[in-house]
Amino acid sequence: MEFDYLKLLKALHLMAALLWVGALYALYLSLMVHVRAGFNRTMAAYETRLYRGVANPMMMTAILLGSGILVIAPHFLKQPWIHTKLLLVVFVLGLHLYGKSRMRRFYKSGSMDASQYILLMSGLVALTMMIIFLAVFRDPIPWVIVAGIPFALFAAGVAIAKIFVPKSKT
Repeated sequence: MEFDYLKLLKALHLMAALLWVGALYALYLSLMVHVRAGFNRTMAAYETRLYRGVANPMMMTAILLGSGILVIAPHFLKQPWIHTKLLLVVFVLGLHLYGKSRMRRFYKSGSMDASQYILLMSGLVALTMMIIFLAVFRDPIPWVIVAGIPFALFAAGVAIAKIFVPKSKT
């Protein structure tokens, strides 16, 4: 029996992606609490370590393993769902980098609107759900489920941010 390297890469890719998204979610949650409590050097150090020590390495690992999957199984590139998944991954990368810019801005100014982090968390959850639906269902893709549920959650996150999170004093 021959060892299946593709399954190993898929499992490792999934673990790295989950750790990456989990680290980003934890970071945004920590930043939301941090903004509401006011600037604190200890929390800033924790958040920086979380970003640099977990989110960044897991992002790079997930991307390298995903690239390895495409090298071993290039037939995936002929399937339409993978192109949509890769586009969604680009959006997650955008949230990753945008979160870093918001974090730096908060550390410089000492104030920020906490609702921005709720929006980042909601967007991250919506994108993650869409990627999972694409990876599981592949073809045919149930677009109503893929697009409807995550964006409903995103809209709910926006509503919660506007209603329940008080604006920080700037």
